[in-house]
Amino acid sequence: MSKATIRTATTGLNYTLSSHAVNELRVNYSSMVARNRLVPGTLDGAVPLTAAVLPPGTNTDTGTFSFSILSVGGVDIGNYNGAGDTQYNLTDNFTWSRGSHQVKLGFDCRRLTPETTTSNESLSLIWLSLAATPGGVRSGIPYFTGLSKGAGYPLKLLTRNYSSFAQDTSSVSRRLTVTYGLRWDVNPALTSLNAESTPYPVQSVASPAALVLSTRGTPLYRTSWRNVTPRIGASYLPSGITAWETRLSGGFGLFSSASLGNLGSVTTAFPWGSSASFP
Repeated sequence: MSKATIRTATTGLNYTLSSHAVNELRVNYSSMVARNRLVPGTLDGAVPLTAAVLPPGTNTDTGTFSFSILSVGGVDIGNYNGAGDTQYNLTDNFTWSRGSHQVKLGFDCRRLTPETTTSNESLSLIWLSLAATPGGVRSGIPYFTGLSKGAGYPLKLLTRNYSSFAQDTSSVSRRLTVTYGLRWDVNPALTSLNAESTPYPVQSVASPAALVLSTRGTPLYRTSWRNVTPRIGASYLPSGITAWETRLSGGFGLFSSASLGNLGSVTTAFPWGSSASFP
């Protein structure tokens, strides 16, 4: 059983400063929380597993149990994981028009707090068949046994992004319009909202044999202040007749991204989780 709750709200203000200048302000709040709980059903008279199969000291909120027979199927019980994210976003765009030029300036500030929760303990058993030979259910010897332990409490991270831009759209002629500008992005390193969630960075990633853990709390990467990227585009009307709606357009740009979706996976590894397998 999966459940996701999404809430979002946006407010804005458009203000005409003069016949040539307009300002647009937007403020947004968004949140998402998702949970994944596995509950056996009673279809066709099936008898659900009880919490007794969960690892000792856990319940359906803090532990999981997985039982599968490769030639038949399987069943799972427990609360596997949860995830969420909260975003605060502030944007502002100022537009100034004069003659054949339309100049636009703006900034975008984002604050995101991704959060993940894993089960305290998980036990999984895999069987090859119903046979009495090793690996079969009737033998009592599983083909594979896995044990894992998660943090058991929410891990809360913090990411931020600051961007600004300036561009000019110029009507060179009745047929040709050119747009050009620059964008500046700053993506500080991912951090945590509490001490328990602070990740460990690694050093010497270019040489896997020399990988070592750095001091906990050290930035995962150096913040770059030089992400200034250009944009340029052009639109041309070959016929000069707008009613024909035939237009040639092209553009070029460089883009900077922090790939924060990948950085969020730091909460699935050391020091918040451990596992052991016994084939």
